[in-house]
Formats: sequence, C-alpha cells, structure tokens
Amino acid sequence: MDVMCSKEVKQHKKKSGEDQTISDDVRHKQKHEENVFGQWGFLIYYILLKGGSVTIKPFVKKTDIDKRNQIDFCSVEVNGKILSAEEIQKQVIPMIDKSINHKYFRRTLRKYIHDNIMNEVVEWCKEEAKKEKIYILTKSSKKAKNENKPPNTIINSVNINGKNYNRRFITTNCGNWLKEVLKCLIPNPPPKTHTIIISQKTVPPNIIMNGMGLENLITKTPTITQINGYAGYYDACGELRLWNCQLYLPFPIEDKLNPIDPKSSDSQTNL
Repeated sequence: MDVMCSKEVKQHKKKSGEDQTISDDVRHKQKHEENVFGQWGFLIYYILLKGGSVTIKPFVKKTDIDKRNQIDFCSVEVNGKILSAEEIQKQVIPMIDKSINHKYFRRTLRKYIHDNIMNEVVEWCKEEAKKEKIYILTKSSKKAKNENKPPNTIINSVNINGKNYNRRFITTNCGNWLKEVLKCLIPNPPPKTHTIIISQKTVPPNIIMNGMGLENLITKTPTITQINGYAGYYDACGELRLWNCQLYLPFPIEDKLNPIDPKSSDSQTNL
C-alpha cells in the first residue's frame, strides 16, 4: 500500500512539472503576441499621422480584443503607395511546402502574409521617420525553421526628440491605443464579409492622436456617445443597399437634452 502511494506521489510531481512547462510556453506565446500587437499599434499610429489608412479583416474566431489578436491585413495605403495582402500572397506561396495538409498550409500562409506585410511596413516607417529625425531601432528575430522565410523585423526602441521609448513602452501604450481603436471600429459579433478601414476619418474622437509625443497618447475622454444604425441608398435597379454605420458624438448626449417643461407639455396636449 505504501509503495502504491509512493508511486502516485511521484507521478503527481511529474505531472505538476509538465503543467508548469506548458504554462511557461503559453506565457511566452502570449508575451510575443502582445509585443507584435503593440508594434502594430505604433506602425498604424504613424501611418494614420501621415494621412494613410489600413484595411483589415474583422476577427471571426477570437472576437474578444485583448492585445493578443493576430491582425489579418487586406491592404496598407500611405503616401500614394498601396501594399496589398494579395500581392504579398504571390510572393510567399513559393516559400511554403506544398506537401503539408490544407489546414496547416492555410495557417502558414496567413502567418507568412502577416509577417511580410509587417516587415515591409517597418522598413517604410523606419526610412520615413528618419526624415523627421525620429529614429527607429530594429533587430531581427531568430531564424525561422523554413530557410526560405526571412526573419521578422522587431522594433526595439524609438527615439523621438531625444526621448527614448523602449519595446515595453510600445507594447503597453501603443498596444492599448490599438486595442481601443479596434474595440470602437469592430462590432461584436463582427461581420464575416466586411472589412474594417482604420484611418483618421474612421477613428472616433475619443481616440486622441497627439502627434508623435507618445507619452501624451490618450485613449479615452471622460465621456462619449456612440450611436449605432444603418445607412443606405437605392441602386439603379431600385434595390435598397444597407450597411452598418456608427456615429460618435464627443459629449454625453444627456447633456444636450433639455428637460421637458410640464406646463409646455400640458399646453401641447390641449392643442
């Protein structure tokens, strides 16, 4: 009996150690996802400041936005240049082993498109920012198992007017900013067929963009009114075309509603 108990204890300890290893792996994966999300926050913030726009697909499987979402990009447009996922796909398909199963192929293709778009946007942002004496320090990730795939470019720090913003700052602050943007722009549940355009015109007024002074980056005002509805028109065939729309008012709507005067209400009733 004692021997059996001893074996059970040993097995329990081993299982506990395995759980700890899995937990560490998950924690490392989540940290990596948050770093990537924060990096995109900085890149998209800079693109919008330059008058550009980013078009993405809404999240379908993972609808909660928690700074660990992988963003599926359709296109990035800035300074008259367009970087499309369709063109990137043509470049990365030859990098992928065609013998793998379909599900893994689609997942790998999605990741390669994301990583290549990110690398190109980082390089553009790095060169463009240099003209404004904003210095972006980057490093390359570990070499991928697939030798055909280039390593990812990681933003290590950003120097603006002599002030240095490290990777942790970018992950936290720029990640928080992007999270607020996506929460405002992507309805829940998200539409499966629509795309989301992130631009200065679509970013609601409670997401304040205050130049490149990132320490002043504010993600919320005290109050805001969001009105959800529909917009539409009749096409040449007489069919009504509708789409979801959102209207943002930079004040609480209750403050703009005048209280009803009981006397005027009675007089209107008598009429």
